[in-house]
Amino acid sequence: MAENNEIMDKIVKNIGKDFDYQTRIKLRKKMKEAPDQDAVDVFDEAEKDAMKEVRKKYGFKKGGSVCKLATKGKGRAYGKNS
Repeated sequence: MAENNEIMDKIVKNIGKDFDYQTRIKLRKKMKEAPDQDAVDVFDEAEKDAMKEVRKKYGFKKGGSVCKLATKGKGRAYGKNS
């Protein structure tokens, strides 16, 4: 059981690292495209784009590999019992 928790912790940590990395890349790109645009708006757009990239990479679309792993567990996939 402890081994499963360690694996899930590594997965979550890697997803977080990928999200941060993609956010930095998208933010730099958007700041170059429109340097006079409001920083908050640019950051929000960069986060949205980064989230799309991370979801695509890790298979968060319906039936993706992460969703299949979540449904194999006890209870609902994303509910309070999982």
